[in-house]
Amino acid sequence: MTDPPSSPLAPGRIDLRALDDPGDAGKAEQIIRSALARVDLTPRVAPWLAARSGPVLAAAAAVLVVAFGLLALAPRGKASPGASAILAEWIAASHVPTNGEILAAFQGYLP
Repeated sequence: MTDPPSSPLAPGRIDLRALDDPGDAGKAEQIIRSALARVDLTPRVAPWLAARSGPVLAAAAAVLVVAFGLLALAPRGKASPGASAILAEWIAASHVPTNGEILAAFQGYLP
């Protein structure tokens, strides 16, 4: 493999021997506390996104209300009277219908 560095402070390496066996629990706690103090644990959200989150959520809610309104007002197709007979035929014949056949049977579309 690789040879150990000749110096404990070789370029690009961090000396972590102090964490191996500190001998003193207080010293280990101090090392860990100082390392954690240097770490930024705050979530990083872009400030412009955080400032605009309210209007974006309001716009999304408005789009949702309009979409549900349009769905409620959309006309619904009725199944043709012979749809149950067609379905029974498909089941008896183990036929897997195409999308066009399903639409023609249940929504009244012409294939």
